[in-house]
Amino acid sequence: MVLYLALSLSILACSCLAAIDVNAKGICVDKDPGLRWLATMLSKNSTITCSEQGSSVESKDRYWAAQFAKNASVVVFPFNSQDVSYTVQAARKTPLGIDYAFVSGGHSLTGASSSAGFVIDLKNLNRTTVLRDFSDPVTKLATPVVMYEGGVTSLGLQSATNGTGWTALSARASAVGMGGFSTGGGIGFMANAYGYAVDRLIALEVVLPSGKLVFATKTNQYSDLFWAIQGGSGQFGIVTKFYQKAFQTPSAVKVGFHVVADRSVAQSFRNTESFFQQHSDPFSLMYYALAYLPVGWPHAKLGEREFRTIRLIVTLW
Repeated sequence: MVLYLALSLSILACSCLAAIDVNAKGICVDKDPGLRWLATMLSKNSTITCSEQGSSVESKDRYWAAQFAKNASVVVFPFNSQDVSYTVQAARKTPLGIDYAFVSGGHSLTGASSSAGFVIDLKNLNRTTVLRDFSDPVTKLATPVVMYEGGVTSLGLQSATNGTGWTALSARASAVGMGGFSTGGGIGFMANAYGYAVDRLIALEVVLPSGKLVFATKTNQYSDLFWAIQGGSGQFGIVTKFYQKAFQTPSAVKVGFHVVADRSVAQSFRNTESFFQQHSDPFSLMYYALAYLPVGWPHAKLGEREFRTIRLIVTLW
């Protein structure tokens, strides 16, 4: 977590992965009219892969909750929003679409982004842009926003905004997809100061279950959809572009680690409660992670209970 936080504020990197210039191949495409239709509609940088192909296996292997990862019959990798629209329409034209899911970062703990049938993998929708004069739909004033696509990861966002002077609220782990993060709540290290990611969204580009591509804000005809997606995760549509109100990049970060013995865990919880009761600085926070130390760490032995509390104190200003 700390390594990510430091990297995300200092690494210069492109947020875009290399595009795959392959449209469709595999037995599942040849035998399925819906997939054959999709192959004629997608842009050249999109991909349709069957379960026996390497790209399909790669998609399955990148799920963080490995116990929920399924070997999908077909995985589609769209390259842009219109490709997502065509892919959703194709899911309605093929029997494989009965078991249907889409994935951003693959960190779902419920298996909701994994399917044995039809999967839309958004990893190629990974472009991030700082828009300094975006018109706020509510205030009508120009405001800086970070636009990120549905497949952007937390590290991808921070890498792309680094050096611009602006950033957006992102996840505490680098591989978390901003799509699930931004529709499921979005609690980041800067939440004390700037709120949750869902609170900072001002516009969304969404592909509806029908395949229709719409633009939703708090004030337009899709305001109900905008409201529902703020915490409703992916059940109302696939968000292809997020527009999150930006804030200025912190100028410095101070991080401290404390490894606490098991016998002191209860006292650590009391200390944390006291910290939040007495500390009023929104740019300081305390973060706990409870885990077993791996074998190989000092004094850690196989079969011995080595339960520890790692207290991460992050001070931002």
